Amino acid sequence: MFKDKKQAFRCAKQSAAAKEFAIFKSRRQLKAAKSEKTPYEPGKLGLSAVSEAIKAEYGRIITRRERKRLAKAKGTPFQAFTARG
Repeated sequence: MFKDKKQAFRCAKQSAAAKEFAIFKSRRQLKAAKSEKTPYEPGKLGLSAVSEAIKAEYGRIITRRERKRLAKAKGTPFQAFTARG
């Protein structure tokens, strides 16, 4: 079978390395398939209920930070707009 212990050891090492390599290859994560969805275009969906309420209250859509700053400057409590489903 083998000529000597050195050759047997070399074959054992190579077979173990080959087995590890095969396991590594079999468990690798495949690349995700490219999405076929069309990319989102801002403004395409229209206004949400929350943004419509903000626009009605302030005349334009402003960020939460700006609305908090305005409420603090006016001395009125901050009004949080939430989606009511």
